[in-house]
This record gives sequence, C-alpha cells and structure tokens, in this order.
Amino acid sequence: MSPPDLRPLSERELRALVRGGVRGLLEAVDEHRCGVSLHVDLAVDGELFSAIVLSVAGTMATSTQYARIERDAAGLPSLAEWTTAPELEDELVAAAASAL
Repeated sequence: MSPPDLRPLSERELRALVRGGVRGLLEAVDEHRCGVSLHVDLAVDGELFSAIVLSVAGTMATSTQYARIERDAAGLPSLAEWTTAPELEDELVAAAASAL
C-alpha cells in the first residue's frame, strides 16, 4: 500500500515542475519536501539498463539519484545501490512532462 501522501501530479503541479524543476514543484505544493520518481531506461557509459530515477527537494537541498533494476535467477526485480546523479534532474523533469 502506498503512503497516503503519494499521488500523481495535478496539472498545476506538472506545470510548476516543468517551469521550475523539482524546486519549483516544492514551492507549488507548499510542503517541506517533495519528490518525483520514474521508471526509465538509462544509458551510462554505453550500457543500457532499467532504473528508478528519484529527485527529491527539501527546504535546504535537492538530490537526484538512480538505482538499477536488477533481476534474480527467477526474474524477480530488486533495486541495486542508489547512485547520485544531479545531472539527471533536467531529464527527469522532461520525461515526467512527456509521460503525464
């Protein structure tokens, strides 16, 4: 079950995200912190893989990270370690805008 405050973005919030990034979204939702996550395909050093990208903004800092989605022998997914990738925030914002 999802946390009660986990929900899709409204149109107004999406516009704020597109205009001002995750920090703009934080201002639009009038909260202490917010985050956006997407399941994406990433290419790093020529290697393509599935990942979860998460960008979180708080009153003091913004952080963008990704975790590879790995599969065990039975094909069940799990997340690898999180890797800091601040350069992905702009791509996350663009992908969120096109996905919604």
